[in-house]
Amino acid sequence: MKLLTEKNSKRLLWIGLLLFIVGFLFFLWNDWNFSTTNKIDSTKFGELGDYIGGLVGSLWSLAGVIMFYVALTEQRKDIKTNQDTLNTQVEALKQQIKEFELQRQELEETRKVFKEQNKTQHYQRFDNTFFELLRTHNDIVESLI
Repeated sequence: MKLLTEKNSKRLLWIGLLLFIVGFLFFLWNDWNFSTTNKIDSTKFGELGDYIGGLVGSLWSLAGVIMFYVALTEQRKDIKTNQDTLNTQVEALKQQIKEFELQRQELEETRKVFKEQNKTQHYQRFDNTFFELLRTHNDIVESLI
C-alpha cells in the first residue's frame, strides 16, 4: 500500500480535526463551570494550545507535506505526458514536412511533363499546318495542270 497518497493525506486532516474536537470537548468538560466572576486559568488554556499545536498541528502539517508531494509527483507525470505528446506532434510535423517536400517534387515533375506535352502539341500543330498547306498547294498545282 502506498502511504504518500492524497487519500491518506485527507485521512490525516480528518483525524486532526477529530482530535481537535475531542481535545476541545475534554477541555470544556474539565472546566465546565464557566462564569464571569472566575479568573481565567491561563495554564489550562496553555495546555489546550499545546495540545492543539503539538498533535493536531503536526498532523495537519504532515498532511500538507503529503499533499504537496502528491501534487509534485502528479505534476511530473503530467509534464512527462506533455513532453511525450509534444515529441509525437514534432514527429508528425516532420513527417508532414517530408510529405510536402515530396508533393513539391512531384508537382515539379508534373510541370516538366506538361511543358514537354505543350512542346509536343506545338510541333504537332506546326506539322499539321505545314502538311495541310502542302496538300493544298499540291491540290492547286494539280488543278492547274
